[in-house]
Amino acid sequence: MLEIFQNLDLLSVGFVVAATVVFGFIVYFNNPKSITNKTFFAFALITAAWGMFNYISYQFESPFVTLWLLRLVMFFAVWQSFTMFLFCYTFPEPNRYLSKLVRYFLLPWVSILSVLTLTPFIFVEAMRFLQSGRVANPTINPLGILSFGITTVPLVTYGLYILLNKTIQSFKHRAEKRSNYLIILIGLFSSLGLIITFNFVFPVFLENVNWIPLGALFFFPFATFTSYAILRHKLFDVRAMWAGVLVFLLAIVAFLEVIFARDLILIIYRSSIFLLILMFGIILIREIMREVRQREEIQELAGRLKSVNNVLSHDVKTILGKNRDMFITLLEGTFGVIPDK
Repeated sequence: MLEIFQNLDLLSVGFVVAATVVFGFIVYFNNPKSITNKTFFAFALITAAWGMFNYISYQFESPFVTLWLLRLVMFFAVWQSFTMFLFCYTFPEPNRYLSKLVRYFLLPWVSILSVLTLTPFIFVEAMRFLQSGRVANPTINPLGILSFGITTVPLVTYGLYILLNKTIQSFKHRAEKRSNYLIILIGLFSSLGLIITFNFVFPVFLENVNWIPLGALFFFPFATFTSYAILRHKLFDVRAMWAGVLVFLLAIVAFLEVIFARDLILIIYRSSIFLLILMFGIILIREIMREVRQREEIQELAGRLKSVNNVLSHDVKTILGKNRDMFITLLEGTFGVIPDK
């Protein structure tokens, strides 16, 4: 039990990463064709990867290993800001045409910059951080960090502006849509507030970097509130909900086994079990939600057929009513049958 409290930071990061991944897949499976669901799915997976590498980067004392882990953190940070912008840009439309500026300028530049983060363009080398004894203070290339800043900050800022503008415009429409925007804004402002406080104020003004490895926790409010806003007006099957809860609990139990492991081979083995549980659980959720969609489509088709049948039946009765004498004569001549009058 003592080991759990000693590794509470690792447990909390594992909890958030597993939950974020499950949220992303549930939203995606809810409507795989929706551009909004696709962009949130990409954001959830990238955020989970960013949070995992962000935590691991502060756990090694090797300058070489930590340098590459920090570069991976920056790599995912670039795509994280871009997918957050895309989500704000597309929400809540199922189909949204991306402008030429996004497709032919912004996307190529983000791709180039993400590749450059894996080179000495931003982090030249890693230096030892004396307080913790871990390598956490890299030598920075000013041009690289400036390029990173003028890309990621405007993406997040403009995404926030778009979402705020949509929220203001939604006050002219149904309250149902307005509540969705407000829910996402609450999650987004909560996450940004946590990031500014613990990843900027604490390190810069208080010289406290202990919260930086827990960056995944700070994006959890945005992921949670956004998932709720997307799914709240859908008829979400109870089986899919409980399947998601079960997958999440099993993943956390498996992750606890990883925490208790001390041998490298055992850590790798239990980590593989954790990933397998997460993977097969996600497949289970996908199949359940696919079955739910098929049942809804069948019910919708049955309703349409019933409506068509009612219309046709009414039309036939109307036609027969208007041409009753002609119909009687036709039956007499063909079958020798006289219908009851």
